[in-house]
Amino acid sequence: MQNMLRDFGMNLGIAFQLVDDLLDFTSTEDVLGKPAGARPFGSKVSLPLIFLLQREPEMRSAIQTVIAKPVTKASRAPSC
Repeated sequence: MQNMLRDFGMNLGIAFQLVDDLLDFTSTEDVLGKPAGARPFGSKVSLPLIFLLQREPEMRSAIQTVIAKPVTKASRAPSC
């Protein structure tokens, strides 16, 4: 039973993080209640960026440049 609960919690956390990462790219600040687009260009690489690097390896330099920049209000994705 303990292993089943552990696995459930792990899978739920992964599912939550995947949806959260996707919403950071596709939603607005009004819908999210937090700045949209801020985290994907923060210090951590999210799954959507990993997929982008797999499909477009030539983007690595541009992505590294963006990730290295500090996140400021001006650098966040525009709200639609």
